[in-house]
Amino acid sequence: MTVKQVKRQVYLIPGQSAFLAATSLALGHKLLYKTGIEGIGTACLLAQSAVIVFRPLWRKLVHNKKAG
Repeated sequence: MTVKQVKRQVYLIPGQSAFLAATSLALGHKLLYKTGIEGIGTACLLAQSAVIVFRPLWRKLVHNKKAG
């Protein structure tokens, strides 16, 4: 989020925060019953990874689709 503030992309921060919260809560709820408290940590890690890895890949895919 701090990188987005520096790049003046502040408009993306609420959506990113909402996605992280919803994903963490949904995965955490599922994993809590299966693995206990470790499931909450795993859910947070997976949600952060989704934002870090999949968003740039999605942007690249959409950009290539528009160009081609």
